[in-house]
Amino acid sequence: MGLPPDKAKTHCPHGHELSGDNLEPWHLKTRNARACWTCHKQRAYKSRLLQVAAIGRAAKALGLTQAAYIDRYGWSRHVALQYA
Repeated sequence: MGLPPDKAKTHCPHGHELSGDNLEPWHLKTRNARACWTCHKQRAYKSRLLQVAAIGRAAKALGLTQAAYIDRYGWSRHVALQYA
């Protein structure tokens, strides 16, 4: 029969090796699947940059500092995009 399609993969679509410490732990535990930890960290980093930028724009539009904006409205990027 062979291995399931996910188990036969040796590298992610971006060329990172799928073994050892580069396997994303959440997928292993909950889905019994293998996902690239490097790609996961890169996506999370980009998402965080977009979130902070949106909050910065919203704070500026409302005449607040970023800290004051976060205290009042929280960290939601979706809320920030309404004000930006």
